[in-house]
Amino acid sequence: MRFDIYAWSAPRDLSPEEAAARIEDWEANGADPVQAPFEPSIDTAGFFRELEHDMRDLPGFEILGDAEPHTGRRPVWLQPDPPPPAHIAAVTLSRGSASALREVLNDVYGIATKFDLMVLDAQNLAIHEPMAEMSAYASATFWPHGAIRATVAGGGGLLAAIAAYAIGIPIVSGVVMIVGLFMFVLSVVTVGSEVRRRARPAA
Repeated sequence: MRFDIYAWSAPRDLSPEEAAARIEDWEANGADPVQAPFEPSIDTAGFFRELEHDMRDLPGFEILGDAEPHTGRRPVWLQPDPPPPAHIAAVTLSRGSASALREVLNDVYGIATKFDLMVLDAQNLAIHEPMAEMSAYASATFWPHGAIRATVAGGGGLLAAIAAYAIGIPIVSGVVMIVGLFMFVLSVVTVGSEVRRRARPAA
């Protein structure tokens, strides 16, 4: 394969071998991004735009895709209109020190997480789903420190809402109550979700 990293939105049920076979056939037929064997998505296009914008000046960095490059004056993440859908983003990583490569990979996977993409590491023939992996890691490390933080934040939000109700300052109290209650509900939902996940029998 020609590139180090391949990112797409769907399908999401491919094995590394199946994804690699699709990509190798596509590259053997000219590697036209519009003909890439993945479903078009604005998320893939958003990934392309942000990564290209962030890394365009890195030596050795190359990105191929059918997304329209960002050309506006404002930062790419502030553009109000979504880009047209794209099929694929294929990335060649710059060859620097190990620490520099790790930093670039962190950026690649961070942006892929933001857009919930599938990522094929061509060097190791491994598929990653960064959003799901981050969620699994957060769940695995939730107890006890995450639960404590969530409970403290929720309790603080509830106390703030009660205090705002008692003080009764027009507008300000209403805003504080809404924010406080939102924090409380979010805390309850988060802890409840983790309790259910922990109690669920292992498959």
